Amino acid sequence: MPVDLERFTDAVRRLAALRDQGHLRVEVTPRGTVNLVLDEVGAPQAPPGGDGLYIDIEDVATALAVGASADEFVRVRQTDSAPLGPEDEAIARSKYEAVASDLAVGLRRRAWLRTTSKVYVLTSHDWEVVSKLADSSPLPRPPETAQCLYGLLRLNTERATSGEPDQKITVVGLDADDLDDLILGLTNLRSALSAEAGLTTLADAEAAHAEAAHD
Repeated sequence: MPVDLERFTDAVRRLAALRDQGHLRVEVTPRGTVNLVLDEVGAPQAPPGGDGLYIDIEDVATALAVGASADEFVRVRQTDSAPLGPEDEAIARSKYEAVASDLAVGLRRRAWLRTTSKVYVLTSHDWEVVSKLADSSPLPRPPETAQCLYGLLRLNTERATSGEPDQKITVVGLDADDLDDLILGLTNLRSALSAEAGLTTLADAEAAHAEAAHD
């Protein structure tokens, strides 16, 4: 059964606020589908799920990501292939417009980049801190520290294919010096991307993408 329009639009507004606060990522997979990912701060503040609410929102966002027009989306939503069953035309159109207004910034650009990529793209990452006690090396344990702490960074990547997802996991070990170097490199990369587009901040970039989408 389709989600009530009032509940849907309220949820979209609340999720957009969490995204603006940095607690929600609107992810686009290499297959062009959209996932809403909340962090540990955003999750308790997010609209409660159930009855297909997040399935509904992600389906609308996916339609926008792949470039479906409002009329195309509405036609699909009126059929049995709609994720939660056939939906009234006016309600379907209102849902499309709500997501387009509040959550769709940059979706088409990211979907095009990721679905057409010839290399693996990052889909998620995770980390943990560990302490190394010993290994098989003949080198002695450094005496200057009681703990030899370092981090493990897992990078989950995927490449777009016409068949089964082509996924790869890479785990790297990093100490504090490695992390400082990585952060500097990523900061420089972010600055270079912004400079090439004539932009200085992520907010500027998103505003430019939103303006281009309305042209």
